[in-house]
Amino acid sequence: MKLPVVLLIISALIYPPLSSGQIPADLFKSGRVLLVEEVRVTDNNFLDTALFQNPRSLAFDSQGNIYVTDFDANHIKVFGPDGKFRTTIGRQGQGPGDLSGPSTIEISRERIVVWEAMNRRFSILDMKGRLIRTAKTVQL
Repeated sequence: MKLPVVLLIISALIYPPLSSGQIPADLFKSGRVLLVEEVRVTDNNFLDTALFQNPRSLAFDSQGNIYVTDFDANHIKVFGPDGKFRTTIGRQGQGPGDLSGPSTIEISRERIVVWEAMNRRFSILDMKGRLIRTAKTVQL
């Protein structure tokens, strides 16, 4: 049975990057926030084989593409700025380039950094999903 999964991408508190890195002073004056839907990603946006199983985190690249970690599917789903499904990155496993329980994602300097909870490591990928390197955590 397909469960309808809706992911809303909103621009509620997204301001253009500021050179000073400061939050605008007027942001918290009224105490009210207006949420505006920009893109809606639903099951209709992609194939049956690519449905969300357990989405955890999302990030955006400089072109507006959306990257969503899917913990149970062990990969990252990629959507275009229009919300249409593009591809997946990664596959289940423990070897180089494999993902196991991807949970947190960040995109920086044209690199994808993903925390894999089950492998207990960070994987650094290029924008096409090719492994650059991994970094294991140190247990104290």
